[in-house]
Amino acid sequence: MLKKTVEILFFGGSVPLGVLMIYSFVSLFSVDSNEGFYRMVAMIMILILLFGVLLVLFLFRFNFSKKLARDRVRSLPGKKVFSVHGDFVGNVGDVLLGENAIYGLKILVKTDKIKNKKIIIKRANIRNYSDVILVDNDVVEKYV
Repeated sequence: MLKKTVEILFFGGSVPLGVLMIYSFVSLFSVDSNEGFYRMVAMIMILILLFGVLLVLFLFRFNFSKKLARDRVRSLPGKKVFSVHGDFVGNVGDVLLGENAIYGLKILVKTDKIKNKKIIIKRANIRNYSDVILVDNDVVEKYV
């Protein structure tokens, strides 16, 4: 879908823009007065500026949105949780917030080593928030 939109936007829009610019350059050299010449130069500069602004907006919208979505709190539920030693613990069930910060994570345990099926791990015991969540091994051993 995104690839199709880019093709329509740039390839479909660049042909009429190219024809307009060629026509502008041809008519630029056939202008009889200085006023027409300056009007044509101003039009070309406005078109180039408009195209540049649209290009920057397009690149900013699609390149940085993926990074921002990954760094949000709402992306944490469902991620896999592992101990520092590489043992699978479970999945993040919920994010616990307190005083404008993450207090901890509620983990839905999916291993037979831990008796409880739901545990809460505080933020101080979480080592890494990325594609997977890494927690201290001491915390996992406490629930065994």
